[in-house]
Amino acid sequence: MTIENLKEKISSVISADGCAAEFYFLIDGNDGIQVKSVDMNDPDHTELGDIFIQSVSNSMLLNDDLTLVSLSSADDRKNAVYEYDLEDVPDELMSLKTIIESEEFDQFDHAADDLSNLKGILVLLGNQDVQMAIYKHQYPITLIKRDNGFNLMKPNGQNRFKKLDVDILKINSKFEFIKIDGKYYILDIKTLEKFFGFHEAIKNVAEKGIENIENAGLVMDCGVFSSRLE
Repeated sequence: MTIENLKEKISSVISADGCAAEFYFLIDGNDGIQVKSVDMNDPDHTELGDIFIQSVSNSMLLNDDLTLVSLSSADDRKNAVYEYDLEDVPDELMSLKTIIESEEFDQFDHAADDLSNLKGILVLLGNQDVQMAIYKHQYPITLIKRDNGFNLMKPNGQNRFKKLDVDILKINSKFEFIKIDGKYYILDIKTLEKFFGFHEAIKNVAEKGIENIENAGLVMDCGVFSSRLE
């Protein structure tokens, strides 16, 4: 796979006839991580979908400096997309596969589900023939709770402020991971390292490497490798 091939695949999705977006919340609750479909009114749904399509175009297709490398050989280069080539895949990344392959999801219920448990936003782009999935990590600061302090809002067409009596979820178009054509791609390694057990996945690869070296009898003592695993 080259960066040109990846761009072609992405372009085929967002330029496809009838390309639209579906939105899902990744909720971390007592029963583990769950995917919930999100209901929005039609104009807002369309507008938010267009925002993410434009973000994909700007960050991926229109970036001439973008390079593609394997995650296992990741370095600190800028403008890189990393193809996920490890065996262990975090649950959050697996959820991208779930929304591509399944059509049955419970809807987010404001009475039963808590936005405070929102871990990420999943976006499925495409039509019935071609799709790509996007993962956007959601930080706690993007949620303004109505019971978190005394929050003021200015209603449209009025000069008088009033107390904010609803929860507000702020969403921007930045995203960290994508899945397309059966493969995962990482745009933000720092997010992967910080929140998704990337270090454990790398450690597992190292442990298998040490085991292979021992079995091959290439060195007399592999203890020095084991001591450096952390």
